[in-house]
Amino acid sequence: MSGLSFAFARELFAAYLLEAGYRRSTIRGKLSYLGVLYAYLSEAGIEDLRAVSRESMMLFAQYLESKRGRKTLRPLALKTRSGILSVARLLFRCLCERGLVLANPLRGIKLAATGPERIRVHLSEGEVASFLDGIDTDASFGLRDRALYELIYGSGLRAGEASLLCVGDVDIERRLLRVRESKYSKDRVVPMTELAAERLADLVHGRSSDAPVFRGSMGKRVSGATINHHFKTLMKRAGLYREGLSVHALRHACATHLLAHGADIRYVQGLLGHKSVQTTVRYTNELVENLRRRYLRGHPRENESRRTVDEAYKQGFEGLMGRLEKAKRKREKRAAKKDSTMTRDSNQLVKRRQEDV
Repeated sequence: MSGLSFAFARELFAAYLLEAGYRRSTIRGKLSYLGVLYAYLSEAGIEDLRAVSRESMMLFAQYLESKRGRKTLRPLALKTRSGILSVARLLFRCLCERGLVLANPLRGIKLAATGPERIRVHLSEGEVASFLDGIDTDASFGLRDRALYELIYGSGLRAGEASLLCVGDVDIERRLLRVRESKYSKDRVVPMTELAAERLADLVHGRSSDAPVFRGSMGKRVSGATINHHFKTLMKRAGLYREGLSVHALRHACATHLLAHGADIRYVQGLLGHKSVQTTVRYTNELVENLRRRYLRGHPRENESRRTVDEAYKQGFEGLMGRLEKAKRKREKRAAKKDSTMTRDSNQLVKRRQEDV
């Protein structure tokens, strides 16, 4: 082979991921991340992947820190940059295992933990209830939307998992749901709420078992991206939308609200399909933080004026104190200089008078 082209490596990498058990949707996402690497290497004039050096990948990491999103025009979030670098590292691991490159040029290269983090919006129980109850079932696709978002919140589904549901996956009588092709390529069975079961019964009545549960205007399966976009539209109509909100907030709210009402963390892990319980533990951390904030605000023995502040406020306050301290040092320096000048002038005046005498 005259050279290791990106096109060949991409096909090899896709097969490698499929063999490792990744879902096809996950593979598509990872391949799209590879497009960033390919664009960078092409611009640098590197067409043979065997010519990629550690130095060029260190420059690639720096490039990611300055890169901006095509739509938002904002710097990429740390999670996005880390994801791109992780996929690039996995590509070269694949090439190493196939004996096509001698070493992984991304080994040990990490990103600086700077830049904007993804904004995670938390929905209270009241906000979720207001959103769901406010969906007009008489409107176009109103029944579908009510069943869809009731199910995502009630069963803690990802948007992609809801999109893939077929009528045969829904057991209305037993109020159970079979989730296929979840994040780790494992099916799972989860319960659904009574409200979700009632809405789904009306929605899927008379359909064949292989028909999609949630369909769009053309009768085709509604995509996860459409589910998320429509969720934002409905939240804006309800006056509940804020920066960083996505349909994933319903899944997040499901876990947080279950734990707040005493559900065992292992049950929540199984419901959400988390591979590790450590992923589920983060929800308990948020519960503790919310409890602490409410305690400081509401306990009669706490100082009413005491409030927790965010990191931006702390940085602003520390910056102000630093500027005040700097101004103070300047004043002291000017005063010392002035005293020194006055002392020198006074000494010279005394000396001249002594000479006159």
